Amino acid sequence: MSLVLSTVLIALFVVMPGAFLDHFVSSGKMSRARAPTPVVTDVAIYVALSIPVHLATIAVLQVAGAFRSQQINFELFARLIAGEFGERGADLTALGDLLAGDRAAIAAYLASTAVVALLLGWSIQYILLRVPRLGRLLPFRNHWFNTFFLPGWRRVTACRAFVLTTTEAWGGPLLYSGVVEDFRADATGELTELRLKNPLRSPLTNRPGVEAGPSRGERVWTPLDQELLILRGTDVRNISVSYQRAWQPLAILARQTVIMKSGDKVVVDLARDRRWRHRVWRVFGPPNAVHVKVKSTDYGITAEEVREDKVHITLHRVAGGAVPVEVIGLRRTILDGMSENTGNLFFWAERMLLRLLTRWVERRVTVWGTDP
Repeated sequence: MSLVLSTVLIALFVVMPGAFLDHFVSSGKMSRARAPTPVVTDVAIYVALSIPVHLATIAVLQVAGAFRSQQINFELFARLIAGEFGERGADLTALGDLLAGDRAAIAAYLASTAVVALLLGWSIQYILLRVPRLGRLLPFRNHWFNTFFLPGWRRVTACRAFVLTTTEAWGGPLLYSGVVEDFRADATGELTELRLKNPLRSPLTNRPGVEAGPSRGERVWTPLDQELLILRGTDVRNISVSYQRAWQPLAILARQTVIMKSGDKVVVDLARDRRWRHRVWRVFGPPNAVHVKVKSTDYGITAEEVREDKVHITLHRVAGGAVPVEVIGLRRTILDGMSENTGNLFFWAERMLLRLLTRWVERRVTVWGTDP
């Protein structure tokens, strides 16, 4: 009886809060960030993580005025966890009185630890994915996670893999291509499973006995009817990847209007704009994109990249005289495919805010002469 009771108390108070925290930190694809570990290691991690959960829960309850340490017999609780029963250990009668008298408070405390673990786990996950340097400090890191989802702990929208397999057809091995949806790896770091979304297939040879190469034209990829292709790690010879980045506007940092004639080459200093000098806009950092537009469709604009807050533009195909040309300095961000399926409320709020900012920016960029 005493052993069962100690086991239940350890599971409820020592292991469960840490398990909740680990689950919420590793929700979604973040669960692949840590290499698989033995059960004993997992339990040790849960026990270590339960300590900050209890401390945070007690701090929150104390601030709310719902916790008084004088009401808790910590010595009795410690003896119960250690399994010390008998004359010199914990008194089962005292334990029964404690559980019967404070069962509602104990249940409320356990529920509070779950809520605190949820919020704390989401906060840690958000910080890890938004502050790359902290992500590198994660223990038991899985290098495949960074290869497919966060290369160098930098945002990417999607990762497309080109996989050469051991499966042969049409006189040679088959190549598969698709967006990496998920993967599995064992405790040694070996890839055991790779899942490709919207897969394409191409034989390494165009016809039996003839190798396909650049001199024989562009490779032909055949879309598969299935939405998801699962490849075993033992069937993979090698993998090459390419990263897709989709951008969306975040803020308008500067707008400058210059008068240009056909063939003019003008350097526009975005830093002269009063908005860019304002400290509020400094939060977004310097412009990393530029939008150049001219009122008439008879003109063409060539814009070079932004260099030191300056953009070099050239006007061509002019049908008349001088025209006003507007240069808009934008701050843009990458659409992050990593945080789409984490279930993290903070990422959901971030996406909603980015959508509002994007619509706000796009309305003012597409309408000529509108000043935000």
